[in-house]
Amino acid sequence: AALVILIINPLSLFMPGFQLSFGATLGIIVLFPRIRKTFYFLPKGIADLVCVTISAQLGILPLLIYYFGEISIICILTNVLILPLIGVIIILGFVSIITAFILPQIGSIIGAVNSLLIKLIINSSLFFSRLPYSTISIKTPSILLIITYYLFLYSLIKRNKKAFTLLTLLIVIIIWHPIVIGGVSGLEVTFIDVGQGDAIFIKTPKGKNIMIDSGGLPDYYLGDFDIGTDVILPFLRYKGVRKLDMIFISHIHDDHIKGFIPVLDEISVDYFVQAPQKVLTPNYKLLIDKLKKYNIPVISVSKGDYITLEKDLELYVLHPDLEWISRDPFDFNNNSLVIMMKYKNTTFLFTGDIESAAESKIADDFRLQLKSDVLKVAHHGSNTSSIDSLIENIQPSIAIISVGRNTFGHPHNDVINRIKALGVDIFRTDVDGAVTIKTNGYKIKCNTTIKN
Repeated sequence: AALVILIINPLSLFMPGFQLSFGATLGIIVLFPRIRKTFYFLPKGIADLVCVTISAQLGILPLLIYYFGEISIICILTNVLILPLIGVIIILGFVSIITAFILPQIGSIIGAVNSLLIKLIINSSLFFSRLPYSTISIKTPSILLIITYYLFLYSLIKRNKKAFTLLTLLIVIIIWHPIVIGGVSGLEVTFIDVGQGDAIFIKTPKGKNIMIDSGGLPDYYLGDFDIGTDVILPFLRYKGVRKLDMIFISHIHDDHIKGFIPVLDEISVDYFVQAPQKVLTPNYKLLIDKLKKYNIPVISVSKGDYITLEKDLELYVLHPDLEWISRDPFDFNNNSLVIMMKYKNTTFLFTGDIESAAESKIADDFRLQLKSDVLKVAHHGSNTSSIDSLIENIQPSIAIISVGRNTFGHPHNDVINRIKALGVDIFRTDVDGAVTIKTNGYKIKCNTTIKN
């Protein structure tokens, strides 16, 4: 069957569905006879179900992690309960089709019973998948590691010395690979492509996971796509993140906070950090309710506060102060939390959606203290932001514009030209995809998901 599919469409080889289907089948064919011998103590029917599940899972384990970033730890139990029903459903399906031609009413009754069984399987699967700790998130493996896994299985099955020697060599390469290529290690900051919005993921040198904003679509969007569910969570699973040590929101607009709402149901969070808020928007209220539900402490910070994350890594709050917020609590953009992150000799400046009023104040208050290597351009490159005095004081070498398709004219050509005139390298999430910056505190390396 695989050969026929590949003859018709050779590109099927690279499709997840093809790889998972035939990987599971191959796992059952090759591994089942060997695994079955170790479960001699179980009744035959149960042993067969358990061994089929284990064989299939071993056959596709690295592929599941690669494509989905997680594995189920209760799949053996669920399959023992569900697989017998699948056999019944297949038989009833054939019977209902044949009966429908002879006795349509009887065929309809059988079909209705079959439909109930299918719903039972779907609802049971959903129930088990929602149980606490039913899945484990694992960092996405490299292609080299996947090859090593299958070579390891082959060497165990065949007890092949050549395969074992090659396996040992591959393990050595995997261990030494980061050292040999001399990559920059230390702090990693990813500006996630969330369309028209902001979402920033920070991985500290000691392995802490932090996010600033989470993107989010407006409530008038009626589709099923959700930034938190379909972008942020898959990204965190890809990174192997099981816990976020801290999440920040710059301000309470939906395109900065809404993605966190489904994330809180799946990922544990230690602390939630924000500027003091005096207004409740509908989605901000939903977010606060979720924080209360999971007993996540809420910390309010303002100008002058700082957080030491670990040695050589600090966050400084430059804006807003309490007086500024009291001036107009509804000016969400200009009340954005502005954070400077310093790691050794490297500095990042995260500006939320501040506009010219807040930028002028920050420029006057800090002047050349604003000097930063990496700037997250304010308000998606709006022409109401990025005034000359601020950009000239920051003097960045890299500027990131987090933006998507929009009707606001973001990013504005004047802003792009203003930044380019200073010799700054500009990266845009709508053009470059996610932008990842790695630094050891001295050298900076920038990678984009989409290569120009």
